[in-house]
Amino acid sequence: MRRVPIALTLGLFLSFPTSSAAAQEANRLTVASNVRLRAAADDAAAVVTAVPLGTELIQLDTSGPSAAWVRVRTTGGPDGWLPARLTRRFAPDGRIEAIEAVVKDRLARAGDSFTARRELLDLVERTLSSLKEPESGGRFALLWLSALDTVAASVPRAQSRAEPYAAWLKTHDAVVYFHEPAGRWQVRPQAVLDLHARHRDTSAADDIAWFAATHGVLGDCEGFVPCVVRRFDALDGAYLRLHPAGRHVDESVTRLFDGFVRMDSGRGHFFDPRKDCAELAAAAGPLEAAIGATRAGSRAAALAAIDRVRAPCK
Repeated sequence: MRRVPIALTLGLFLSFPTSSAAAQEANRLTVASNVRLRAAADDAAAVVTAVPLGTELIQLDTSGPSAAWVRVRTTGGPDGWLPARLTRRFAPDGRIEAIEAVVKDRLARAGDSFTARRELLDLVERTLSSLKEPESGGRFALLWLSALDTVAASVPRAQSRAEPYAAWLKTHDAVVYFHEPAGRWQVRPQAVLDLHARHRDTSAADDIAWFAATHGVLGDCEGFVPCVVRRFDALDGAYLRLHPAGRHVDESVTRLFDGFVRMDSGRGHFFDPRKDCAELAAAAGPLEAAIGATRAGSRAAALAAIDRVRAPCK
C-alpha cells in the first residue's frame, strides 16, 4: 500500500471545510440592552438567556419573512433566537467600526435608563481595553468620556447611596464626582486632562480637550468678574492653549466673546475698580494670550470685549 506523507495528510485535514459553529467567527452584534435569546423564533417563546449591549454573536440560522429572526450562539454560551433588528451585521475586519457605530447611535438617544447607559459604558470600556492601534484608541477614549458622562448624569441626587448607584459610584470614584453648583454627578476635569495626555498624538485629542472645555463647571462665582474670567480661562483658555489651531477654536473664541459682552453689560456681574483690578488683570492676561495665539474669526472682537470689561481699570 502506498504511504501518504504525514505532512500532506495533515495539510488535507486542516484545509477540510467545516460547518462547526466553534470554527465560525462572530458576525452579529447586539444593538440593544438586555437582549433576550429565546428557544424559538417567537416573542412568546421561553427565554434561554439575556445578553447585554454589544454582545458578539455567531449566526446559525434564520426564520420568518425576510429572515426577521436569527438563531445565534454566544461565545461559549447557548443557542437562541432573537429578532434580527436587535443586531447589526459586521465583517471580520469591521468589528471595531461596527461597535463604534452602535456606541454613537446609543449616545444619540435620550431617556435611556441608568442600567442601559451603564451597559453602553461597559461596552466602551471592554473595547477600549482591547485596542492597540492609537487612532482607534483615541476615538474610543472620547466615546468613553461621553458614555461616562451620561451614566453619571443619570444617577439621582437623592439615591446615590442606594443600589445600583452606590456600587457604580464607588467603582468610578476616581473619574466622577458630585458637583454642587451643577446639582449632578459629572466627570472630573483632571480625568479628562489625563485622558488627553494619553491620547494627545491622535486626531481625537482635539475633541477630548473640547470635552473638557464644554463639560467643566468649576464653581459659582456669583457674578464676581475676576472669578468669572478665571473660569473662562480654565475652560476655553485651556482648550485654546492645547489646540490653538484646533477644530473648535472659532466656537471657543465666540463663546468667550459672548461671555465678555454679557459682563460688559453689567447685568449680574460686578467688580470694584478700586481694589479688584490686579486680580482681574491676572485672570485676563493668560486668556488674552490664548485668544491672541489663534486665528479665530472673532479674535479681534473677543479681545476688544475684554478691553471694554477692563476699561474701568485703565
